[in-house]
Amino acid sequence: MQQKQLVWLFGALVALLVLAFVTGVFDAEISTVDVPEVTIPTEAVTHIRIERADAPLELRREASGWHLTAPMSFPADSATVARLLDGLAELELESVVSTKPERYGRYGVDSTAQVLTLAWDGGEQRVVPGRQGPDFQSVYVRIGEDPRVFLARANLTVPEDLTRWRDKTVVEVPPAAVTEVQVRKGETAYTVRRGEGWQIDEAGAVVPADSAAVERWLGRFAPMRAAGFFDNVPADSVRRAAAHRVTLVTGGGTLTLALAERDEALALAVDGRDVTYRLGATQLNTFLPDPATLKAE
Repeated sequence: MQQKQLVWLFGALVALLVLAFVTGVFDAEISTVDVPEVTIPTEAVTHIRIERADAPLELRREASGWHLTAPMSFPADSATVARLLDGLAELELESVVSTKPERYGRYGVDSTAQVLTLAWDGGEQRVVPGRQGPDFQSVYVRIGEDPRVFLARANLTVPEDLTRWRDKTVVEVPPAAVTEVQVRKGETAYTVRRGEGWQIDEAGAVVPADSAAVERWLGRFAPMRAAGFFDNVPADSVRRAAAHRVTLVTGGGTLTLALAERDEALALAVDGRDVTYRLGATQLNTFLPDPATLKAE
């Protein structure tokens, strides 16, 4: 019995030693001494370049907000960029965990890692974020040309999917600005107009609308966001094939959204844009409700 316990204890010790080796406990360079301070003036950053497995991704801050400039020209998703900059602003190096290039892969900071280069007027910083550290608020990183791997305190994630970086806002029309909405949903057509109160005109039959229901509906366009994009579907083809349309009329003009079923989803094209957005198939009733749901009781 005693011999079995010794065997078990020896096996547990070996397992712990293997785990310690894999996690880098035996790296001779682990130290909290001489850890540099990293300060990135994120509010002043004007350019971001992300080297990744696919084509490099580049963003530029403009007066209207952040824009993708590579691998395509497109408005950037402001929330995604803000999360990245917030994570970099919080970046605090805690310790050196390794200086050995052969162990870079263990920490996710080898040649397969994404490389961030941030530039601002008079400065630039290179950051190589790797795997998550011992907890959700830490990450392994390399800084600039420094060969050391650091454990840093930060919630830093860099999405690899290009779609995450693209602005999915389709329209942003305040309900108060809308004076009329024209809807064609398959064979059904109706118009909702603002007067002394909202009214629904369906084939010439005008009835009062439920103002609260209309306001809730219009609120879905302020903003209206897509789930993604159909980059292989030309917007003009969607406009030609669209079985559903909604036109928002404001004091500034009209804006028509054309929707067509595509691959168990909805392809959406907006007047004057070459991009085709993707919506979930179940969202058709969200943006083009049946008129009965808008009528006053």
